[in-house]
Amino acid sequence: MRILHSFIVLFLLGSFVASADTEFVVHDGRVYNVTTEVIAADEVGTAIGEITVESDEIQTGASNVYPVGTFLYDIQGTNRSEAIAIEVSSGEFVKATYSEANEGGFSLWTLMLGIVGILIIAVGMMSFRNQRSHVKQYKD
Repeated sequence: MRILHSFIVLFLLGSFVASADTEFVVHDGRVYNVTTEVIAADEVGTAIGEITVESDEIQTGASNVYPVGTFLYDIQGTNRSEAIAIEVSSGEFVKATYSEANEGGFSLWTLMLGIVGILIIAVGMMSFRNQRSHVKQYKD
């Protein structure tokens, strides 16, 4: 039983660590995952915004990797709902792709975490009840 508890705890901790590794920027309420794809300066369109807060929270103008003042740009020939460019240094840009999976709404991942949480509580309650019944037997 302890092995099962340990496995569940490690699974949950691993999932939180994995999600914290995702580098993102948020523009107009949309979450974009930062890629390593370099965008040529001649492909970059007009400035559309900038990072206004360094944060792991999903909020407009936030980034968990780029400093305040980093500029965001359109990419010529690419719809803003698909990708944007981030100026990582003077004249150097990388691509960030839109990800619906990071939007704060309901998702399959949310459902799965809820089910795992309920299972943890149920197993804990059954374990506690089982321990209490053994204690009762020894007292009688």
